[in-house]
Amino acid sequence: MKCLTCCQIGITLLSAWVWLTPQCRGQQAMSGEPLPKFEATITKLGPASPDDCGWDGPSPGEFSGDSAKLENDLFGDVDAAIVQALNAPGSNPKTAIGQALESMRALSERINKAWPPKRRFHYELLDIDPAFVVTYHIRSRSTWSAFGVAAEASWPNKGSNAKWAQVGEDEFRWQQVDSDQEMEVHPLERGPSRQARFLAKSSHISCGDGITGLDYSAWEWNPASIGSLEQLIGRKGAASRGDYPEYGPVGPLETNGSKIGLPYCEWSAVDLDVDALLCSIDTYDISGDAVRFLGTRTNRPDLETVAKAIQYADDRDYRAVLAFSASPTVARRLVALMPPSITANINGGSYPPLRGNHETIDIGGLHFALEKRNGLWIVLRFTVDPD
Repeated sequence: MKCLTCCQIGITLLSAWVWLTPQCRGQQAMSGEPLPKFEATITKLGPASPDDCGWDGPSPGEFSGDSAKLENDLFGDVDAAIVQALNAPGSNPKTAIGQALESMRALSERINKAWPPKRRFHYELLDIDPAFVVTYHIRSRSTWSAFGVAAEASWPNKGSNAKWAQVGEDEFRWQQVDSDQEMEVHPLERGPSRQARFLAKSSHISCGDGITGLDYSAWEWNPASIGSLEQLIGRKGAASRGDYPEYGPVGPLETNGSKIGLPYCEWSAVDLDVDALLCSIDTYDISGDAVRFLGTRTNRPDLETVAKAIQYADDRDYRAVLAFSASPTVARRLVALMPPSITANINGGSYPPLRGNHETIDIGGLHFALEKRNGLWIVLRFTVDPD
């Protein structure tokens, strides 16, 4: 009876789950409740290496599909525990979600204590009333989930709705696990309709060479009808490793106010090594209900012209090449003579500094004479060394 009483308390008080005796937790696990399922899943993960790259412990040798499946199950357990807490009778939503997350964090602290702290389950909670966005981190995985209350019940139910639900998650949760992930979310200024908005920034760090892929996505939660989480902005790119500091990022991430800036780099034919050389920042106006793209600023616009000319010429896309050419004759020459798979890849090399309105860029046997006209760089002449 003593154990039965303990378990009843554990059902009532979500955060008290951590302190229940193993015997009581065993009885609770029979019910399929989210917290016992979370504990069972994270216990199965316990023997795994702290991360998939071997940076914080013994190398796993190869990426484990079993670990990825358990992590995906774990994220589902966390989602279910949060929804259960938010829908508990008489609960304060922010208090309830915080208690549920703290219970799971404490479980991981105990069960995964052999792992470095940053590899155990931890989280960040973003309150963008009337929604919550939570980032989860475990081992090499990071993901986010959004929670809200739609105005109307979903099929097969009808009528008004008061139930919280998980209303969205990042796309990377279900992709192949082949990197070390980082995730962060930021609140964004609301438009005239006052809908909740946030920006998610995802980083995917290659285990082999530290190359980092970036993904930005801005979202807006609209609780009308059955609710919708709409994507407002999407931008993919890379992060600079800092191998060539004279190039590097154009500016920092800017998420405050009516204008935001998203910095990123891009791999291209002008890269000097494995690091992405061309870096830009995209600016958006989010003051209205419709987000407007304002423009892009790039660290080396002359090299960007060369990179785009090579890219589109390799695709034999004359119309696209023409936008970067001084004349149709130059564009046709670029398309006709561009060899496939061009990359600079000059280890330890460099390009001349940007000065004046004329440039000559040499990549292997390719020579681009550039001119700046009306603020834009274009290819004035293009020649190829004879074989």
